Amino acid sequence: MFHLVVYRTSLGIGATNSSLSIITGSSDTVNSNNQYFPPEDMKLYGFCCFGTNITNPRISTPSLREIGPHALRPFNIATPLGSNFAFVDESSNPLPIKRLEGVDVQATNTDAGAQVAIAELLLMVRYQPRPTGEFRRILVTGATTLVANTWTTVPLTFTDVLPMGVYAVVGMQAFGATLYAARLSFPGSGNGYRPGVPCVQTVGQRVPAEMEYMDLGEWGRFNQASLPVAECLATAGDTAQSFWLDLIKVT
Repeated sequence: MFHLVVYRTSLGIGATNSSLSIITGSSDTVNSNNQYFPPEDMKLYGFCCFGTNITNPRISTPSLREIGPHALRPFNIATPLGSNFAFVDESSNPLPIKRLEGVDVQATNTDAGAQVAIAELLLMVRYQPRPTGEFRRILVTGATTLVANTWTTVPLTFTDVLPMGVYAVVGMQAFGATLYAARLSFPGSGNGYRPGVPCVQTVGQRVPAEMEYMDLGEWGRFNQASLPVAECLATAGDTAQSFWLDLIKVT
């Protein structure tokens, strides 16, 4: 199980190593500095940073500062994300994030005006291997009007009725006209973690291979009568969303 955390801030002119603020959802634990406050040890498995003229995004915690903040590179000097955007898979050498240490994400703005910087972090809690079996990529949709830059709950509609059984989610891609992040909430999980991914804005764009084929293990389980729910971030009031879920039927 992993958790998607998203930071977003408008950086002033000439801002240097300025802290970004977490976009807080119901499942995010936050300290007084508006930083993610991990309730247990985690590892940074992947990340995506983007913004107009953003430079030197980095992550810092009290433990990391014993050596120095960790640079989040490569990053995207663009808004929104485009096809094959820069995404970093760090699962082969994940960065340790210690419990109860505020996660400070910083960036620098070299532009002549204020610019928005966004960082999306995939924080692994415990790696749960994928179950054995064939996977299917299934289209599900949402039709919720999103609130700009706020985690918005999106009920999912499956385009095909699933046979009775239990399903494990092992991957996801999501698209929407102004979407930039999406994560899932599984019924009855009770753990407060929401696995998710960065998003592009049209189905004609492709997510990077580093993300599409990244092994994040099992994200969570559901049955055909109790479906997962999405949480989405968008820059404006998006009204239609598409999600492709990679599923393995467990029982």
